[in-house]
Amino acid sequence: MSSEYKTSHSLVNRAREDKCPEAWDELTAYYRNFIFYLLKQLNVKVDDIDDVSQEILITLMKDLHSYDRSKGKFRSWLRALIKNKVLMYFRSKRTNKERLFTQSENVIEIEQTEDAEIENIIEKEWQTYISTLAMERVSKSFRGNAVKAFEMALEGKTALETADELGITTDTVYILRKRVKRNLLIEVRKLITELEPS
Repeated sequence: MSSEYKTSHSLVNRAREDKCPEAWDELTAYYRNFIFYLLKQLNVKVDDIDDVSQEILITLMKDLHSYDRSKGKFRSWLRALIKNKVLMYFRSKRTNKERLFTQSENVIEIEQTEDAEIENIIEKEWQTYISTLAMERVSKSFRGNAVKAFEMALEGKTALETADELGITTDTVYILRKRVKRNLLIEVRKLITELEPS
């Protein structure tokens, strides 16, 4: 497949339309970590996260062709898939008398949670996930104090404090922060293009 084709279509679209094995592998690699983290936020037991995540990914791969972007965002479609799998998980655990009370509470909580609220949780976690992934990529392209200077800004340190701690000038701190920020924004846009169909 040509690189021009890859850059003009999102990863989700390539996996959905072309059934491209490389796109499937890339898609599951991206979404696996996000799903893991989200399941933790939804109170799935740590011992069961791997199994529930696997079920979600299998369903994602099996049903991705049914996703219709004219009916809404991919994340909304994925949210419904995750919510259904998590509900099924908690319902299946209700048969175990030892866990009946706590698991039933989780089922009731998730069933009563408004879709908009779950959408907000997924949106927040998605933004965090994309930012973290972008920062990991950007960190690999800088040497020296650049990333540290940027991280110190995120921690609320002034340019003067950063300069003193890193042994560089305040002008250098501003330049480094600006470069990292610019690259980070570029990387975030790339990831959104790859992972969210337009």
